[in-house]
Amino acid sequence: MPVPAPSRLRDALEDLALAFDALATRARELNLLAAEPQLDSHVADLTAAGRAIVAAHAEHPEPVLATQLDLLREKVEALAIPARDRDRDHSHTFTAMQEGKGLVLVRLRDALAAARALGWNPEPTAPPGTARAIVPRAEAPADFAAITAEFRNTAAALTALAAALAQAPPPVVQRGIFNTYIRRMDAEVKLAVVQTEIGTGIDLGAISRILAAVSTLTIRFTTWLSSAWETIAPLLRTAADRTRATIIHTATAIAETVQRIATGRAKPPPPPTVGPPEGFSLIQARRLIETGQAPPQDWAPFLNALVHPG
Repeated sequence: MPVPAPSRLRDALEDLALAFDALATRARELNLLAAEPQLDSHVADLTAAGRAIVAAHAEHPEPVLATQLDLLREKVEALAIPARDRDRDHSHTFTAMQEGKGLVLVRLRDALAAARALGWNPEPTAPPGTARAIVPRAEAPADFAAITAEFRNTAAALTALAAALAQAPPPVVQRGIFNTYIRRMDAEVKLAVVQTEIGTGIDLGAISRILAAVSTLTIRFTTWLSSAWETIAPLLRTAADRTRATIIHTATAIAETVQRIATGRAKPPPPPTVGPPEGFSLIQARRLIETGQAPPQDWAPFLNALVHPG
C-alpha cells in the first residue's frame, strides 16, 4: 500500500515547488527570453522537471525521489547564469536569476535531507568501483540532440494521454492508475530532458537509469491496461496505445544511441600525429647518407621516403 508523505517531506516538496515557481516568475517578469533565450529555455526545463517530480511524489512518495532530487540538484548547480558588471545591460536580471537559483538549491537540499531522514539515499549512476561516464556535450552533439528530441516526443505523448483522460474520465480507481503512471513518467522524462540539455557534460549512467525506470513503469502499466482493456473507453485506449508505441520507440532509439556513444568512447584514441623535427629535409638527409654521414637521430622515423621512394 502507498504510504502518505511524512509532514517534513511534504512541506519540503511544497517549498521546492514554490521556489521553482518563483524562479519561473522572475524569468517571465524580467523578460529573460529577450536577454538570454537559452538561459530562459533552461529555466523552463528545470522548472518543468521540478514541478513534475513534486507532483509525482506529493501524495505517495517513493525512495526513487532521492535519486531524482539529486540529479536535478546537479543540473540546477550547472545552470550557467552570466556574470555582468553593474553598469552593463541586464545586470539586474542576472543578479535576480542568481538569487532565484540559490533559493531553488536551498529547497532542493532541504527536500533531499527530508528524504534521507526516511532512509532514502540517491543511487549512484555508475556501478560500484567505477567512475561516472560523463561525456562532454561537444563530443557527440548530434547524438545528444537526438536523445533530447526522443524524450520530448515522449513528453508530448504523455500530455496527449492526460488530455484523453480528461475527455473520457474512467472510474475513480482506473483514473488513479492512469494519473499515477502519467505523473511518474512525466517526472522521469522531464528529468531526462534537463540531463541532456544543461551543463557541459552528460551522464550516460543517469540516462540509462531513466530509461530503465521508464521501461519498468510502462511494462507495469501495460500489464494492467491489458487486463482492463475491455472496460476502458476507446479514446483512452487509442491514446494509451500511442503512448506505449512512442515509449517503445524512444527506449529503443536512445538505448542504441547511448550504446554507440559508450562503445566509441571505449576505443583507444588514435596515436598523436607528430610532424618532422625542425630543420628536417629529405634532400639534406640524402646528401648526408651519400657522403657517409648519419642524419640526426630524431630524423630516423621520417626517412621512409628515402628507402621506399614514391
